Amino acid sequence: MLPADPLLPAPSIFTDSLGFTNVFYQKLIRHANEQGFQPEWLLALFCSESGLNPRAFNQNGGASGLSQIMPKTLYGLGWRGGNEDFESVGGIYRKLPPENQIDWTAKYFDGWRRAFQLPSWSSRGQMYVANFLPREVPHAKSPDYILCSNVGATRYIYVANAGLDHVRKGNITVGDMEIAIANAVKSTERKYLAALGSLDRVRKVRS
Repeated sequence: MLPADPLLPAPSIFTDSLGFTNVFYQKLIRHANEQGFQPEWLLALFCSESGLNPRAFNQNGGASGLSQIMPKTLYGLGWRGGNEDFESVGGIYRKLPPENQIDWTAKYFDGWRRAFQLPSWSSRGQMYVANFLPREVPHAKSPDYILCSNVGATRYIYVANAGLDHVRKGNITVGDMEIAIANAVKSTERKYLAALGSLDRVRKVRS
């Protein structure tokens, strides 16, 4: 868990209708500044992955939390006995408060950013690719870049995620990831707008 930034003015303490506190948004802004992405991008990705539900859980594989992070991935990030966050919720990640989950999410994305020596993230689509097919992150700057297709070595990936091919063209592109995020934001619009309102509230205190 990251400490509060002592150099930033403290915003009014609040918990919004989503159950997210001011600390969650402070950390979101800080991680975004450090990694070079827009805070709105990560909120939109959360819409796509979990519907902005920190307790979301997928029984097929055990993905959980806001970013639907997998158990094996969490373990690789240090989620195990002896870790303060792990111990506080008995190892059940989805029980972790959102302001703690945001640190693990940021650690995941920063790991891939550093691995590929990216100065920053180019789009929310590229960040989504880090969740979907991380090895393609360096190539995911163009919306036309093909991540997988219905023929060849990546067919098994395509078949498992064919719903992302919105116009049934036989492949999944970075642009399709952007469309998936946009659709998710639309379907959870009320929650997303509530999150943006809280984000703006914290930003105004910082400015």
